[in-house]
Amino acid sequence: MHLPGPARIQLATLSQLPLVHSLMLQGFAEYRRYPRPSSALAESVEDVQAAVAKGGALLSTAAGTSVGTARFRPDWKGGITSSSRSLIERAVAGERFPTTQGTLWFSRMTVLPAARGHGLGDQMLQWLDELARNLGLTALEATVRSQQPDNRPYYVARGFEILGYSERYGISDMVTHIRRRVFC
Repeated sequence: MHLPGPARIQLATLSQLPLVHSLMLQGFAEYRRYPRPSSALAESVEDVQAAVAKGGALLSTAAGTSVGTARFRPDWKGGITSSSRSLIERAVAGERFPTTQGTLWFSRMTVLPAARGHGLGDQMLQWLDELARNLGLTALEATVRSQQPDNRPYYVARGFEILGYSERYGISDMVTHIRRRVFC
């Protein structure tokens, strides 16, 4: 896929959640080959809607085609106590909130295979950084699947530190916990 320039990244609307679901399934499809495929592949549109209700989802478009997505949810430590859609929309529009020690959690980040290698993941992480900064949050955090060999090196190369591992499916290090500081 030829990408003529940077992606357009936006807050996904509620009507776009079926598209977010479809992109997630397409982006994670290659991991069906693992003995324990990602639980993302079993999620329904309703599961995506329930997760997004706690925060939001971004939608990345390049060359007129939707090519990536990620879900997120703010976790404020003091200060703001609501994670309403309105606050997120205001932060996406550029409004800045007071700094707290909170975290913007993201998950299910994916770029379609045909669009990989053009920096779209980096652009989505920059968008999440800016959102976290505007929400007054001081870190980005995620849990990523350890068995996908490119996950840990990808995030470490982008300034994330590995906080530790946790068990899933009886595998002691199935999940890698990562964090990167956001400078407000």
